[in-house]
Amino acid sequence: MPDITIDFEDDSWRSYISGDWIVTSEGEQPAYDGSHTLRSPPMDETGNRYSYLDLSGLIPKNQGAIVSFYFRKSTYGSHNVFYVDGDVVGGYANEVDWQKETLPGYKLSRDVVELRYFKNITVEMGEDAVFIDRIEIELMSVDIKYFDSLSTYLVEDFGGIPNPDAVNLDGTLSVRDGFTSDAYYVADLMFGGGAANTANPGGVLPIPERRGVIAGTVLDIQAQPVSRRVRVHERATGRIVREMWSGTDGKYRFTDLDTRIAFYVMAFDHTLQQNAVVSDNVHSEVEDSP
Repeated sequence: MPDITIDFEDDSWRSYISGDWIVTSEGEQPAYDGSHTLRSPPMDETGNRYSYLDLSGLIPKNQGAIVSFYFRKSTYGSHNVFYVDGDVVGGYANEVDWQKETLPGYKLSRDVVELRYFKNITVEMGEDAVFIDRIEIELMSVDIKYFDSLSTYLVEDFGGIPNPDAVNLDGTLSVRDGFTSDAYYVADLMFGGGAANTANPGGVLPIPERRGVIAGTVLDIQAQPVSRRVRVHERATGRIVREMWSGTDGKYRFTDLDTRIAFYVMAFDHTLQQNAVVSDNVHSEVEDSP
């Protein structure tokens, strides 16, 4: 069950949603839940109509959330388009019955979700509108840090290790100028850290038992070493925890992985000469102490 639901059955939605869209009980189909829905307003000419979901009053600052909603679309084909945060939702079909859409990634209290209905032609078909109902917010525990001043922080002050690309070799993390009280993700390296692992972790990683290595060599269909994009995924969730290109000798090496977690490794051929190669149920091995 979601932690927070906005169903448009009373006026509480007005505290979180602003813009051009309206709430109505009218429509050729009933609301997904209850009697009322949010819908794009009637339009007589080409243009955009926006509405904004402000998450600052819904998500605590020390948490993240997964945001979902139900929508249906009744428009003039590909000429009238529904966008969420700039991405097309519901494709370019004329009619889309009620279905659930989950926004990608975690949302934070500072985030605002933009809803946009674009009408590209004056011809009308169907109800010429997009309808939204039952916005669901599932609160999640995420590692978010708020810096109250601009300075340099020791990594251990925050209980984890940031992305290696952002770590200085002396173990400090430099905060960008110009942002105060802003949210920064701090990715503990027990889960990989995210981007290409280019920094030397020596002297940075405080917990040796978390330091595992996955290494290998990418070969083409002639069994020759090649440079390819390689990704490490957490097996239980599919989440990408590391990504890099193998060298010209085909070799790749990912460090600072949790030895307790199973992963799968995928190598992608950008030349499209062969399918992706997958190594499943891979466990990292503890590397020697620096």
